[in-house]
Amino acid sequence: MSKALVPGLPVFFYHPQDAWVYGEISGVGAKSLIVMSVDNGEEIEHSVKEGQIHPLTTGNTLELLDDMLKLPELHESTLLHNIRGRYAQNQVYTYVGPIVIAVNPFKRLPLYGEDIIHQYRKRGLENDLPPHIFAIADASYDSLLKNNASQSVLISGESGAGKTETTKYLMKYLGEVAGVKRLTEGNIQNRIMQANPILEAFGNAKTLRNNNSSRFGKFIKIQFDQSGFLTGAQITNYLLERSRVSKQAIGERNYHVFYQLLSGASAELREQLRLQAADSFHYLRQSGERTEGNFVEQEGTYDLGDNDEDESKNFRDLLEAFSIVGLESAEVRSILRVVAGILHLGNVNFLLDETKTWHTATVSNRPILSLAADLFGVDTKKMEFNLVNRRNMIKGEYFVVALDMQQSCDNRDSEEYVGLSKALYGATFNWLVDRINQSLESEDPQLFIGLLDIFGFEAFKFCINFANEKLQQHYNRHTFKWEQEACLAEEIDYTKIDFVDNQVCLDLIEKKPLGIISLLDEESNFPKATNQTLLQKLITNHTTHSYFEKPKLSQSAFVVKHYAGGVSYEVAGFLEKNKDSLADDLVDLIQTSNVPFIANLLSRGGKKESKKKTTVGSEFRNQLDDLMKLINSTEPHWIRCIKPNAAKKPDVLTGPEVLSQLNCAGVLETIRIRRSGYPIRIPVDVFYKRFRIVFPKIKVSDGKSVRSAVAAILEELSLDSKDCQLGLTKVFLRSEQYTKLEVMRSEKLHIPAGTIQRVVRGWLGRMLAKKTRAALKMQRCVRGFLAKKRYERKKKSVIMAQSIIRMRVQRVKYSSMKLMAKEAAEIKRQIDAEEQVSKGREEKKEKKGQMMRSEAEALADIPSPTVSRRDFGITPSPVDPNLGMLMVLAALTGLSDTAGISLDKLTAMENTLTTALSHIRTLKNELIQKSGGRFRSNSSARAAPKAVGASDTQTTLSFAAQTKESSVNEREVPPQPKRETETSEEKKDEASPPIRGDDAPQHKKDVPPPPPESDDVPPPPPHKVDDVPPPPMSDDVPPMDDVPPPPPHVADDVPPPPPHHSDPNEAIDWNPFEQSLLMNNWWL
Repeated sequence: MSKALVPGLPVFFYHPQDAWVYGEISGVGAKSLIVMSVDNGEEIEHSVKEGQIHPLTTGNTLELLDDMLKLPELHESTLLHNIRGRYAQNQVYTYVGPIVIAVNPFKRLPLYGEDIIHQYRKRGLENDLPPHIFAIADASYDSLLKNNASQSVLISGESGAGKTETTKYLMKYLGEVAGVKRLTEGNIQNRIMQANPILEAFGNAKTLRNNNSSRFGKFIKIQFDQSGFLTGAQITNYLLERSRVSKQAIGERNYHVFYQLLSGASAELREQLRLQAADSFHYLRQSGERTEGNFVEQEGTYDLGDNDEDESKNFRDLLEAFSIVGLESAEVRSILRVVAGILHLGNVNFLLDETKTWHTATVSNRPILSLAADLFGVDTKKMEFNLVNRRNMIKGEYFVVALDMQQSCDNRDSEEYVGLSKALYGATFNWLVDRINQSLESEDPQLFIGLLDIFGFEAFKFCINFANEKLQQHYNRHTFKWEQEACLAEEIDYTKIDFVDNQVCLDLIEKKPLGIISLLDEESNFPKATNQTLLQKLITNHTTHSYFEKPKLSQSAFVVKHYAGGVSYEVAGFLEKNKDSLADDLVDLIQTSNVPFIANLLSRGGKKESKKKTTVGSEFRNQLDDLMKLINSTEPHWIRCIKPNAAKKPDVLTGPEVLSQLNCAGVLETIRIRRSGYPIRIPVDVFYKRFRIVFPKIKVSDGKSVRSAVAAILEELSLDSKDCQLGLTKVFLRSEQYTKLEVMRSEKLHIPAGTIQRVVRGWLGRMLAKKTRAALKMQRCVRGFLAKKRYERKKKSVIMAQSIIRMRVQRVKYSSMKLMAKEAAEIKRQIDAEEQVSKGREEKKEKKGQMMRSEAEALADIPSPTVSRRDFGITPSPVDPNLGMLMVLAALTGLSDTAGISLDKLTAMENTLTTALSHIRTLKNELIQKSGGRFRSNSSARAAPKAVGASDTQTTLSFAAQTKESSVNEREVPPQPKRETETSEEKKDEASPPIRGDDAPQHKKDVPPPPPESDDVPPPPPHKVDDVPPPPMSDDVPPMDDVPPPPPHVADDVPPPPPHHSDPNEAIDWNPFEQSLLMNNWWL
């Protein structure tokens, strides 16, 4: 036991379930050690052998590092501990120099958004950001632009490690950062991304190891022009697993497209394709067992899908992807007819035809066969005949051979042969890839970044493992062998590292003429060859080969020792699978389809395939050679995908499984050689041109060669030989030193770059200022012009509005003045009429006064103080001179007897009449003051020096009462006859709007002349003013006060009023107003 292994020493020890686990030695036994580990806070003792212990010699060994090249101790245990610790922190990416180790998290992480893409743009691998696959994508894109050379990103790992998802994220990053040069190419990014749903639907399936396992390999070339703009893409597919169409292992599923179609098809589409539930189709519910060529189902052994809603959504996404890529609706319908027809074809069963002597087969369910034939567009009877018969050509003649049940099932979906269903599905997948390439084709593909997503290493898959062996060789050569060869060629010192070169294994598989593929093709050409003869030939030629083995317990298998371990291959079906041929009768049948898409599926250029067919092994070997030549012409980048556990659970990492994948990927050897080698190699002339700016004094023109100048630069840098060496044609640098040189170069470039930028920015600023001033001047002129136009329009509109308003105002004023003139004329006419009436009344009054005075004189001699009953029947009051009036009123009201009249009643009547007369006088005075004396009669005006007598009062009050009735009560004036000679202007004035109120005009010319004088002259009729139109209501009509009053007339002819009689015995002198009241009964 080593003395170094003492209690308390921290170590990593090997654990069967967790591989290497950290712990401390707690005791030392004779043959083992006691190690204490901590699991979920609980200390557990382990008994470990000495060879399963790795002691830790440095204190920082447990630190989790982004780049495992910086691990202080290089061992499996430290490698696994670093990956396990980072995985627990959701840090699924780790660097190994320029290589990225990606551990599948089996859950969604926020690591792929647009913000993350922008963070890694132009940062490359040498940055302070966490490790990421975007860093690899950015490094490849920058190298493409800088070196003008195509790049490739090789994504490897076993099934379920996350290769497909990694490829999609790389495509997303390149599409975002590259962009397009022309707007017409803007949808190329979307078309490239939409190719993924199509390829996954037809090429991916659920397996025991992966829910979305790619059952084919692909190399995607993302194409760019010289400027780095995205121009297109091309896809090359390898080895689609067609056998999955007819057979899947227990717990696995068929290709996704079958479940998507059954879950997402509309009712109309289901009716057209005769679709049913998923469990009604043999290809979707078989257990993998066969009985006489027909499927036998076992309950609970098949998987019909995880979620119908998810499958329906995926089907909608698939249809959308078809549309974006550019497939026409007729092509989509034809593709779906093929998929549905394959499902119906799988339900066709066979039975023995008892009517024939030989064990020939016949179709047992012709309605199902009719459905499949209808979807394929072929004749049902011809299809049945070709399934149960085969035509063989012998000496130029065709002979029909009836097939038994097994042969008929092989025509349908053989496990070894191609079968009709598998041939149609494989041809449809190849057609889709070609159609996508046509949609993504670039007119000028100059550079590209290739993304290789190829199936991982799997047992029992000979061709798949052959491809991974090739890729491993490329990785080894580029990482190890080329490193050492380059050091030897450049004559620099290096530390030789031993690594496993798998070229010997590849020679066993592909070398002619005795390689496994060559012997397989040779046996395939012999008619009587069998799988056992193939095995015997392999054993005979390779028994002594170091990478070939014959199992001791099996007589039908052979073992090949691959880089990842030995794999046993059963030879059963090798020859049949290698031939991969479909019967010519079935090919001819499909070519007779009435659906053009289906008729051309199994032909090339519209013609039947050549009779000389290549084998699967030869074709795949040729494809693989072309792929390796393409990869070797590019600058490679690697992403190693790791599957953390077989159960596909998140946050679970199984140590032994991860460690096995790390060893298969050669991660430990990669770290070892990267530490001892020089990953950066730059040609001497390129190095001088790039870094001479750092030391401008060192020039080639001083008699030095380019190599001497480079050596001088390296001396100035004072670099150690471990960090940098100068070869014959190249400079070998470690990554850290190269990064420092780039930083120094950037700093030197920053000074002149800043000067250039300053000058350019100043010039651009001046140009911008000039343009800004010119733009401002132009804007100022335009704004002034527009403002002037607006002002002129507004001014013109305002002037027009003012002229219209002034015209209207003047018209209103003119109409008002005209109406006022007519009113004045009418008032004068009325005054003249009133004067005539007053004159007649005065004369009548004079006559009556004379009569009354004579009567009074006659009654003066009567002794009684009372008035005679013969006249009025009442006794006047000696006090009130108006008692005679009251007595008249009493007589008229029916009080004929003075005895029935009391003094109170008479006094009340007197007060009432007095109040009425007072109001009338008040109205008269107001009217005279308002009209400025227009209503004063000529006779009263002429008698102005004299006191107004009773006659004047009676005349004035009579006219005032009539005027009040006309103005306040708006009584109607009877229409007057119009003159025949009235002018057109007067007619126009009559058409004016009606004038209301006191300003209504009185038409003097229309008033008839006053009646002739008579004793019984009636008072003038009341004037009705409602029929006269009022003047227009306008503020511009001048008020009546502005009209000058008429000149006063002196009434010289009006006699003075008679004196008031206060004698009770004197006869009552009734004034004309009292007489008019009595005559017209107004007091009633």
